[in-house]
Amino acid sequence: MVGNVGSNSDNVKWALPNRLYESLYYRKPMIAHKGTGVAKRVAALGAGWEIDFFDIEEAVKVISQITPEEYLRAFNNTGVDESLVIGLQDHKNLIESL
Repeated sequence: MVGNVGSNSDNVKWALPNRLYESLYYRKPMIAHKGTGVAKRVAALGAGWEIDFFDIEEAVKVISQITPEEYLRAFNNTGVDESLVIGLQDHKNLIESL
């Protein structure tokens, strides 16, 4: 993934990798690269954090300042039904963007 982080490819924008589903299933908040489809979904669910992996100083700052309350809030948001993570609207949006 890191090799494709800066990519603007459709795959990076739309692919929801297994690690997102596993994060939700195993109730582990996720850190995702800002601007990707995964990061947008993580933010919408409140199940983790969007971080710009290319800004190392800011990434370290954000991660090191996560409070126990923020972690608990993200943890509580990971217990969603994975089938809610994807849906028809995603496919409609993808078709419209092409």
